[in-house]
Order: sequence, then C-alpha cells, then structure tokens
Amino acid sequence: MNKATKVKLRFWRQVDRLDSGCWLWTGSKNVDGYGHLRIGGKLVKAHRFSWEIIKGEIPREYELWHLCFDNACVNPSHLVLQEIHSSAYNRIQRKLKKSNGCWEWLGPTTDGYGFVRVEGRKVWVHRVLYEVENKRILGSRQAKRTCGNPACVRPSHMKVKGAFKLERSGRHWSEAPLSGERRTGSRETCR
Repeated sequence: MNKATKVKLRFWRQVDRLDSGCWLWTGSKNVDGYGHLRIGGKLVKAHRFSWEIIKGEIPREYELWHLCFDNACVNPSHLVLQEIHSSAYNRIQRKLKKSNGCWEWLGPTTDGYGFVRVEGRKVWVHRVLYEVENKRILGSRQAKRTCGNPACVRPSHMKVKGAFKLERSGRHWSEAPLSGERRTGSRETCR
C-alpha cells in the first residue's frame, strides 16, 4: 500500500457520516472547530483535504465556505468555493445561533445591526449573508427583516427593496432588476 493510500485511509477513519448529510471530523480540531491532520509534517485542514481528494485542487485565490455552518464538516457537497476577499462569511458563521427558524447574530452590533471588521472597515452581517445566497445589494438599498426578530440575519427572512444585479456593457456597469422586479431607475458607473 502506497503512502497516499495510507493517508486517505487514516483520513476516512476519522469521518463520521451523519443522517443530516454532514460528514463530521472526529480527529483533532483547532479553536475554531476546523478539523486538521498532519500530512508529511504539515498541518492540513480536513475539509480542504476532503475537497481535494474528491473534487480536485482548490485554486489559489479561493477558499472553502461551509454551507451547513459546521466547521467540523468535511462533506464536499456542503462546501463551496468562494473568493478569498469574502472571508467575512466564515467569521459570521461562528457567531450565529439558529433558533425558531431564525439565525440570530451574537457578535458586535451598531444600532441593532451586526457587523464584522474586514480590513479595518465594518461589513454588515445581514448584507453579507443576503449577497452570498442571492444577489448584491447595491448602494443604500435596505434589507428589511420579515420575521420580526431584530437579531435575525437569515437571508430568507429578509426582503430587499430594489435588489439589483450588475450588468456590464462595454466599459460601463449598470443595474438591472432581479427577475420579477420592475426597474425603478438606473445608476451607471464606469470601471
């Protein structure tokens, strides 16, 4: 048996496949709950190793996000590739409490809105989560909670008035309404 096969066997012995679909890492974990194992003297995150043996190499400019919000999960179908600059999403996952269908923010707030700091600036939690699952919220448009829970940041509990996507035409970007919405005006910017 070659060395690569031995590493894979050691990996799979530390994975518990749950009925929920999560594959939980039962080996050692870091303080954030991410599983890790030592391969060739290097510490490797278990979810990244799982992705690479099943789906292939992770491009350098990308990281993996857990769609199931469980950092110990190594199921590649519960992971998605995202650009590294969007790392606020992973920090947000660790400060959510799921109860009664809501995702309550347990981190810092300003005027009742949760935030995380990215490169020294505040990024609003509800906007990040909405944009990951839906489309970008442009400008000063607001996401309103439909569940009545002021701490809730779950995207499906939000209604965004005037949610638009960006469309490019030559050197110009313009806003286009999402399907089912009427165009309420346009703002063009050059890039």
